[in-house]
Amino acid sequence: MPSALTEPLPANVIAAARRGQKIEAVALLRDRTGIGLRDATDAVDAWCDGHSPHVEAIGQRSGGPKASAALWILVVALCVALGAYFFLPTLR
Repeated sequence: MPSALTEPLPANVIAAARRGQKIEAVALLRDRTGIGLRDATDAVDAWCDGHSPHVEAIGQRSGGPKASAALWILVVALCVALGAYFFLPTLR
């Protein structure tokens, strides 16, 4: 699979955008690269506005899917710890 950080927009994404199917273009870009919804939408919109975005310029806001998953795991662990502290009197 090609690197998500060095390629220009894939040909199938550009073809969908040319047909006016921005939602399909965003979905194709996300499937191909694994970037977030906002980043993919920004890239497709930039291409439609006449720019030539590379995927390396996007995806830096959120840190990618691994950072998002790690954040959710941290939030769930914190909720479990707080729940155990407040609802199990032997922990106090």
